[in-house]
Amino acid sequence: MIPSLSPAECADLASAYDLSGGQMENASRKFTINSILHGREESSMDILHAYCKAERMDRQPHQRIGF
Repeated sequence: MIPSLSPAECADLASAYDLSGGQMENASRKFTINSILHGREESSMDILHAYCKAERMDRQPHQRIGF
């Protein structure tokens, strides 16, 4: 979803986070919006790590669902 990432950068993110497809899509959309609005002044990987950390399930309050 982010073609500018190298295979090594993808591997770094994949080994650091266990995200669902939706969480990866959210992080990539935030990254794309940030790039459009602010350019790439900051390190891309620093921004992506911050977005991935924000998407992790263990940071969000757990809510039981089901019966």
